[in-house]
Amino acid sequence: DVLSTGAFKSDKLKFTTVCKTLLEAGDDELENYCGEVCFGLAEAVQGVSNQYSNSKKEIAKLEKILVQKSGQLLDAKGRQGQCLHSKQNLEGFQTYLESLDAEIVVRHEAVRKAERDLDNALWALEDLEKKLAEQRELEAAAANLLTGASEAVQEAREALAAVKKDEDQLLELIAVAKTRVAELREQLANMKEAVDATLEIKKYVSATALKMGYYVDVAVREPVRQIGLVEETDVWDYFKEDVTNEQCSATFKHHLSDFHEYCTGPAMTAFEKIKHFVDLTPLCTLDDESKIAGEGDEAVQTRIGLLTQDLTGVQTWLDPFKGTGMTTEKEIAKVEMGEPEGLRQVVGVYGMIKFYTGYMKEWKIGRGIFHDLLNKLTAETQELEGDLLYEVEKVLPPLDEALTETSKRRAEAQARLDAALADEQAALQGKDELEKVVASLETQVVGAQNMLTDLEDALKK
Repeated sequence: DVLSTGAFKSDKLKFTTVCKTLLEAGDDELENYCGEVCFGLAEAVQGVSNQYSNSKKEIAKLEKILVQKSGQLLDAKGRQGQCLHSKQNLEGFQTYLESLDAEIVVRHEAVRKAERDLDNALWALEDLEKKLAEQRELEAAAANLLTGASEAVQEAREALAAVKKDEDQLLELIAVAKTRVAELREQLANMKEAVDATLEIKKYVSATALKMGYYVDVAVREPVRQIGLVEETDVWDYFKEDVTNEQCSATFKHHLSDFHEYCTGPAMTAFEKIKHFVDLTPLCTLDDESKIAGEGDEAVQTRIGLLTQDLTGVQTWLDPFKGTGMTTEKEIAKVEMGEPEGLRQVVGVYGMIKFYTGYMKEWKIGRGIFHDLLNKLTAETQELEGDLLYEVEKVLPPLDEALTETSKRRAEAQARLDAALADEQAALQGKDELEKVVASLETQVVGAQNMLTDLEDALKK
């Protein structure tokens, strides 16, 4: 009843000593069985005491609460670390996408200007071609209206035929120029499409890298956090660097002392008396008590060292940059240089798989081949944009020369037509109609010359 209240706690060694004293058991275990009775009673009383001790109940309750609260704290820290890491990745990916979109806008601005220049040149050539076709119709109409056998009429017809020949050559040059402009336009469009595709690929690569990191975070890091090992955990908060000063070491040594004292004392005495029958002395052949205690402390301390080393090693895998020497700041600098977001966070886990060694690592700044290819594409695009004006301008001198020659021929034909109209001897049918055609032809010639001038001016802007 006294022990069941929990007000008192038994001590086995003291109980045994007091019991043997009261029963006058002495030290000879074989001659007096009272010592054995005391040992049995001590074990029974200690068990009851341990079961009902208030101090034990209170300590157990507090320990349980401490474990629960510690678990809740570790869980909160783990979720906080994971959320912070995810937040940083999402914000970084958003910034990365915005930078790529800004790059697209800048690149497209230059490309769109080049495209507009080419479109303007192509439209101008088509207008010039259309104008020449209209002139040819007027010239054909004029030739049909030139009737009669007078010398003035014949000269006018010959002049119109010469103009037609020059115009045929001019139309051929315009066709060549249109083909070249269309080719440049297609090359520019192909370059633009390729540039857009590379930027989209970089978005996909970054998204894939971040998903790979998320895969590891959920499958590897989160379980580690759930068992209580988070980034902020100091494993030495749970282990002792010198275990010899702990209560557990003292308890072990206390019981070791009891065992050593009994085995080398009463037990050995009893064994010596029957040694001629059975030699039981090996059961108590022990090293010095201090040596055993020291070896026990050393074994426990060694195991603590190995465990803390292993736990610290596991803890390092919570860092997505493990084994890379990278930090968040260094990664941001790499991304600003053109590296896909999240690439450096997958090396530790995926660094040996073929997808990484054969592809992903080629996106590294300064080491991968993909950035060299992108730089080459950028250089080729810029070179094409710079050469567009030069390439288009190359087709203008032949056009200008041919149009000048055609205009000269037209002027001669115009003079011949005027002479034919003024020749009173020329019997021209539809003379009034011919005069209208000639007047229209003069307007068309001036328009064609203006178109070529406009084309040259447009390309110089």
